[in-house]
Amino acid sequence: MKSWLAALCAVLVLSSAVSAGRFPRAEGGGVTDRSDPDAPKYVNSAEITSFKADFYHDGHYVIIDHVAVLQHADTRPIGDYLFTAERGEDGAHITAKFSPHDDRLPREKYDFTAPLPALDELHASLIANNLPQINGFSRRNSALGVRFSVDVRYASGETIRGSGRGGASCAPPVDVSFLIETFRALVDKYAPPEQRPSQK
Repeated sequence: MKSWLAALCAVLVLSSAVSAGRFPRAEGGGVTDRSDPDAPKYVNSAEITSFKADFYHDGHYVIIDHVAVLQHADTRPIGDYLFTAERGEDGAHITAKFSPHDDRLPREKYDFTAPLPALDELHASLIANNLPQINGFSRRNSALGVRFSVDVRYASGETIRGSGRGGASCAPPVDVSFLIETFRALVDKYAPPEQRPSQK
């Protein structure tokens, strides 16, 4: 009898905490969705002041009947990626970390300053690949597979921010892995040769 009463009290306390907003409410099969549907899906400015993207790429997915389906023809290496760019007085400070899971591919890390037009090239890529559609997206669940966060800030005060962690239902509304080619192009064009990994 005492254990039954204790269990009932625990349920009542938990219910009160949830209603008081102390715990995030899980929606849609265990997904905690904190997305802002009113976040703008466009930017008027073209002047990036800062950029950061941190994500795990495990293949190219397309959405078919609301289900994420892996496309096996993907040529982007599976792995972890971290890219940043910051506008400064002397140019654009860029970092790029490529960490493919295939041991036959080199891990690469770059840290360099490029001319400011590099940020214009980055902005053009974001727009061409519809990255503003990610703005306001925020989902979490306890599954594995998806990990990404994007934070882009413009001189106008506009932002492109989105994040997700969990299963396929937390995948971004646009594929962020295009950034692998975008930063590869910036590295190839602007990074000093001495930072490049030795070729075996």
